[in-house]
Amino acid sequence: IAFSSHVVGVLKRNQKRMAEKVMEQATKLCQKHG
Repeated sequence: IAFSSHVVGVLKRNQKRMAEKVMEQATKLCQKHG
């Protein structure tokens, strides 16, 4: 149980990081086209 909760925490953190990267890319694209 402790292991799976740790995995869930890691996945959530990775998801957050991915979302931040996507947002960064979108911002760069918007600035380039804006």
